[in-house]
Parts: sequence; C-alpha cells; structure tokens
Amino acid sequence: MEKSIGSAVETVVAMLICLIGSGMFKNLAVLSLRNVVAHADLVGSIGECIHLCCCAVLFSLIYGPRFFPKSSSPFLCTLLALLKSTGGSQEATLSLPGIILLAYHAVSVLALSWWMGAGLLDTSTLWTCASPSAILWAPIFEELLFRAALFSLALHRSGGNLPLALALSSGVFAALHLPNVLGAGANWAYVGMQVLGAAVCGVTWGVLYARSGRLLEVAALHASNNAAALAWLAAGGSCSLAPPPPSHIFPALISLGFQTALYAACGVVAWRSLQREMEQDGGVTFKARHTLVYGEIFEGIEGTERKKD
Repeated sequence: MEKSIGSAVETVVAMLICLIGSGMFKNLAVLSLRNVVAHADLVGSIGECIHLCCCAVLFSLIYGPRFFPKSSSPFLCTLLALLKSTGGSQEATLSLPGIILLAYHAVSVLALSWWMGAGLLDTSTLWTCASPSAILWAPIFEELLFRAALFSLALHRSGGNLPLALALSSGVFAALHLPNVLGAGANWAYVGMQVLGAAVCGVTWGVLYARSGRLLEVAALHASNNAAALAWLAAGGSCSLAPPPPSHIFPALISLGFQTALYAACGVVAWRSLQREMEQDGGVTFKARHTLVYGEIFEGIEGTERKKD
C-alpha cells in the first residue's frame, strides 16, 4: 500500500513540477522572442521546443538521484535514458495494433476532408485548426512526460508494478484533459465520451510504450489522433473544444465511440502480447527496453556503473 500511495503522489508531483516549471520557461522565452522574431508560428515552435527541453531537464534534475542513486552523474544518466527511449530499440517496426490505429486515424481525416471538400461541410476552418502545436509539439511533449517520464517513475516507485504504472500515468493524462472537456458545452454525452476516450487512449499508448520501449509509435498515434480530433472540430465550424453542432453531434459520438472501442481492443491485444513475452523470458526483454527503470548504465560515463545485487 505504501508503494502504491507513494507512486501515485510522486507521479502527480512530477507532473506538476515539470508542467509548471517548463511552462514558465516557455512563457518567458516566448515573451522575449516576440520582440525579436516577427513570425508568430516560428515563435510558437521555438517556445514548444524550449517547453520540451525544460521538461526533460527538470525531470532529470529532480528524479535522477532516485533512478541512479549510486551514480556520480544521476542527472546525465536520467537525461540520456529519456533520450534513448525516443530512439530505436530491438523492434524497428510498428506493432500490429499501432498499424491498425494509424490506419483508422488516417481514414478518419481523409473521410472528413473529403466530406468538407465535397461541399457537405464548411472547409474554411479545416487548415486553420491544423496547428503545429496540436499535431506536432503536443504529442511529443505529452508522450515524453506521460509515457517516458511518469510511466517510468511510477513503475520504479511501485517496485515494478506494471498495471499500477499504466493506471497512474494514464489516469493523470486523462485528468489533465478534464478542464478542456468541462468547457465543451452542455452536451454531457459528448463530454463523457471525450473523457472516456482520453483514458482509453492513454492506457493503450502506455501498453504500446511498455511493449516497445520507444516513443516513436505512441507519438505518431497521438499526433494522428489529434489530427482526427481537429478535423471533427473543423467540421463543427470552429477550432474550440465546443462540441459539433446538433446536426453533426450524432456522427461525432458514433466516431468517438467506435474509436474508443477500437483503442480498447488494440490495447487488449498489445497487453496480451506483452504478457506472453514476459512469461516466456521472465521479463528480461521488457527490462532491457526500459533502461531508466531497470538500468543498463551508459558506457563512457565515469562512475556510473550500478552496483549489482
């Protein structure tokens, strides 16, 4: 029980510190750059890069000693482990659940684009909604925070309790979306489906990350999911988080419901695959993928070899 409570509290604390701290650096940088750089989109992209880097650095500075207490460079080891999770691993290809979900999002965006292009919906807001922040920077930032950092922290703090780590990182991810959906008008069916969809997406992305140890697949899924969501918002005539107009609410609910069911099914498939792998090799491959938690220390860093039990 102590590990469960400690893992939950520490995961939330890590999220708040990383979000608030990196957000302050980002806002200061954007305010300074606005006086120098005229292009608003460029300023926004630079700000998002700073947000991403500051989040990783803050997490590494604060939680490095917990992950690598015997190391002379815990900060550097933690930062390198986070960066390693964004690169390659033993599996260079996408998983079958990942391919299915990417294909679904692609079909959704193409279908909505055709629907609007055929004159059935207004196309004026389609490209306005497709912001780099929502489609590029938000998926990268949130996957680094919730999967690479907070999932690893919860897994480490809970003594390797994988279901708990998935539940905590995904629960915090879903909770972070509550302020958005609570402002989505009075259609509680749509609001409830959004919350449920965020929770299911978070769990599935967590399982896929646990299975591969890479952020590439889950970041691509997150980006494609955001693109599909923005297409639905454009179909509703605005880029706000308000629900689609009454004439479009039913197809939007059907789409959200189907997507949630598809994500749940793919998550179950990925979970069973991960369980079979762990039963076959006793979790050796899983531990090798998650360097930050189980710790192969990087060569070439003086004094960073962990003491073997």
